[in-house]
Amino acid sequence: MPAPSSSRLPYASRTSSTPIRRAQGIPTTNKARPFVIAVSVAAVTIMGTMYGAGLKQEAQTAKREETRAAESLAKKTERLQMARERLETTKAGLEKKIAELRARKETRALQQKSDGGV
Repeated sequence: MPAPSSSRLPYASRTSSTPIRRAQGIPTTNKARPFVIAVSVAAVTIMGTMYGAGLKQEAQTAKREETRAAESLAKKTERLQMARERLETTKAGLEKKIAELRARKETRALQQKSDGGV
């Protein structure tokens, strides 16, 4: 049976050969399409989420800078002094750890000397 001319077919059949192939018993190879669509939707969703998070972070940074610029001199000084106190506390802790490590290193060196010399 000859295939009907394309002018007599419905619109969907004229734009795609899939209905004709199915009618003629020819298998279609369009099995990857749902996977491609799912991956595309996931990619668009992920990119939109990342873009939105970036916009939110930029807005928060701008707001933080704006509030800092509007601070009085006394508040700026207080904030900087608190930061300095935190840094000094961290520095003291690190210096203590360094001193403990040096002391341990010296005791190990003395033990090795006494063990090696005997």
